[in-house]
Amino acid sequence: MLLVTSSCAPNVNKIYEEGALALKQGRPQEAVTKLNEVIRLRPDYLEAYEQRGIAYLKLGEYREAVRDLTKALEGKPDNPVILRHRAIAYFGMGKPDQGNADLCRAAEVTKDTKVLQSCAARQQAEQQSPADNPG
Repeated sequence: MLLVTSSCAPNVNKIYEEGALALKQGRPQEAVTKLNEVIRLRPDYLEAYEQRGIAYLKLGEYREAVRDLTKALEGKPDNPVILRHRAIAYFGMGKPDQGNADLCRAAEVTKDTKVLQSCAARQQAEQQSPADNPG
């Protein structure tokens, strides 16, 4: 008699895809639940951190979004999409300096001239002393 055993281990990629789909379809809380499972099973799955960070962003949970997006940047430090999402989270937390830094870094990577000009103007304004900038 041949005994066939099937693996009871969850398919991490399938769960990840379910979480990403839930996020895409506007169900961020469901996405967080699925992606929590992925990260529990595979703590090194950086794409899951990115997707969960975006889900947290949509839920207005900015601190969690920054934490996960920062983790996702470990594997892709110059990913402009992740940088932009983290910038939005920083702005939501009331941290415009960090948000602007991420936006400017993303603009450098993508060569976005309009955003780069805005970054340069902002940096120039920050370098002026209060006496030089009466406004």
